[in-house]
Amino acid sequence: MLSGSKAFWEDYKDKDKNSSKILADLALRLLSTGASEASCERVFSRMKFIVGQRRFNLKLKRIVSLLSIMSMDHNKL
Repeated sequence: MLSGSKAFWEDYKDKDKNSSKILADLALRLLSTGASEASCERVFSRMKFIVGQRRFNLKLKRIVSLLSIMSMDHNKL
């Protein structure tokens, strides 16, 4: 499937429109990015930081909100 996807985007890149080239370049970059467990591990690490011994009584909604804020802050870097 990946090779078929790559071939599709390579053909799409050859179209005359500049927007086609930009979109194809982005798609090819995303396809070439390897899968990783790092982002999942980061979430668990942040969750461990948030839900410590003193914050054990936090509600799920608050934990999700804090994780979202920490994630946005990390993406700025």
